[in-house]
Amino acid sequence: MSTTTNLPEKRVLVVDDSKFVRTTFASILKASFGVREDKDGEDAWQSINGDPSIVMVFTDLDMPRLDGFGLLQRIRGSADRRIKELPVVVISGNEAAPMKQRAR
Repeated sequence: MSTTTNLPEKRVLVVDDSKFVRTTFASILKASFGVREDKDGEDAWQSINGDPSIVMVFTDLDMPRLDGFGLLQRIRGSADRRIKELPVVVISGNEAAPMKQRAR
């Protein structure tokens, strides 16, 4: 007997202006999740609002248009509980302590 579910695929959103970084993370994550990629925070914000299957966000901090800090601020300030409580993992090559503290 085959069981069919109508649940949406769980997706992880990878946000980085570097195609190489997005592709690398996507290749690792696709074993367990569907992966969606965006090149900046503005595109990511549109994806998060429009795609309820997104269950986690990996984001860079330094991006054009809307940076990772702006994206985090929108996520945590959202009136939508699903969005406000999304787990977010920050990925950045910037090792500066002030940047790490600000991201927390």
